[in-house]
Amino acid sequence: MKRFLIACFVLLVGCAHAPTAVSNPEGLRDKMSMAGQGKARLEIGSESWVFSFDAGFPVPDRWVMAMRIPLQGEEVFAFDGLAEAVPPPPGEGDFRARVVQALRHTSDERKLGYPQAGQDFVRALHRLLALLRPAGRVAMTCREVVADGWSCLHAGQVSRWFWDARKSEARIEFALRGNWRMAAHFKNLTAPVFERVTLEVIRRAEETDHVELRQELFFQTRH
Repeated sequence: MKRFLIACFVLLVGCAHAPTAVSNPEGLRDKMSMAGQGKARLEIGSESWVFSFDAGFPVPDRWVMAMRIPLQGEEVFAFDGLAEAVPPPPGEGDFRARVVQALRHTSDERKLGYPQAGQDFVRALHRLLALLRPAGRVAMTCREVVADGWSCLHAGQVSRWFWDARKSEARIEFALRGNWRMAAHFKNLTAPVFERVTLEVIRRAEETDHVELRQELFFQTRH
């Protein structure tokens, strides 16, 4: 009897912590979030920033990430007009301008031929935030193109969604120019722990991926 009760207890605990099944991009989207507090790291070429952050949607049409960078102070990374197809220009003091400038410098310094990479990254991130905001989300239609991989259309734009059930990870990709793309990785998506989001600008060359921008967000609490 005692062994039977122990076996039942183990089974119940296992079920309580089992990953939630996900079968389509809408199911993935319901579990993704870009709102919360935590630590982050941003790397662009030879430049890097480590900071704490508090991110969220104060209104449905706006996403703001307040950044606290050691020895530099506070910065703001803001996206207004999420209902619009194209993001408005950055406001005064918006960290977006530094990101755009850093990617332009990397392109010039390494002769990558893509000085507009920063602007295109901002547009792709704007589309991602429009898809994930809690209210007023952009509608999308999807079709499966490979196993656990979908092509989705939203507001005239296309994104590709991938799900890895074994790792409990999802990836969304947006094409930039030529052999460049922006990818958003969501890890620990269905586990009962904090979520990790990684944004990357990727350049494909000679069948190898080169990451030109990586921003890692470690969400420790959720809004």
